[in-house]
Amino acid sequence: MAHKKKDWTGETIGSLKILEEISHPYENPSERRKTILKFKCLCVCGNIFYPYKNNVTTGKTTHCTRCVRNSHLLGKKIGCLLVISRCLDQDKRFNCICDCGRECVIRSSHLTNGLNKCCEICRYPKKFSEKPEKRTKAQCAIDRGIEKHEHHKNLKVGNKFGYLKVINLARWEQLEHRRKPWYKCKCKCGNFVEVRGDQIGKGVLSCGCLRIENIPRGEKQGAAKLTNSQANAIREMKSSGLYTGREIASIMGVTETVICRILLNKAYVTK
Repeated sequence: MAHKKKDWTGETIGSLKILEEISHPYENPSERRKTILKFKCLCVCGNIFYPYKNNVTTGKTTHCTRCVRNSHLLGKKIGCLLVISRCLDQDKRFNCICDCGRECVIRSSHLTNGLNKCCEICRYPKKFSEKPEKRTKAQCAIDRGIEKHEHHKNLKVGNKFGYLKVINLARWEQLEHRRKPWYKCKCKCGNFVEVRGDQIGKGVLSCGCLRIENIPRGEKQGAAKLTNSQANAIREMKSSGLYTGREIASIMGVTETVICRILLNKAYVTK
């Protein structure tokens, strides 16, 4: 009875799946045999491999040459990368874990040559890092204003401008596209006032007492001491057009010089 030949098609031995059995010409001409049997196998890495039938059936060949060549990389630590397994979806690549905890796929040649020793994010942090949200021009202008005033804030605190001494930053005033700082100041007379930062030392030098001291005097000191209501009455009489400056001066009992100073907003009395 003839021995029945076994069909190995579809069986799996090691990591090789046998697709078909083929007859291949024998390469050694000194031998009497003309052909030799080989298997067409599919490795788990995706490589098509043609090993000898005898080597596969006896268990001598269980992986393709590519897997055997790169088997020394499995479990090896290269730089910051730990090689875990072969990548079945991509050819000649391995799955690795970086020290930062991220998984990545690296070519076998880059691992053996030392070209890749960490993941892409660790290698190029600026390129792969999370980008900040886009800001509008108004937000950028506000941020620049804050940085500018934060830089100059300490330069004003503690300094004196006229009768005012800057104590600290009181608050921020939100305008259209910028913010203005307000400072708490102590006047020479003892009053506390809040003054905007761009007005300290330029338009504001006191809480108001300096303006009272600099009231222009007339020919007689008593003639220049008018109340705010009297000064407003003088302005209304002049704007009506019914009285001249000389007539208003005679009615109010002051000189024409005082009337001119009041009309030019140079004479103020807070009584």
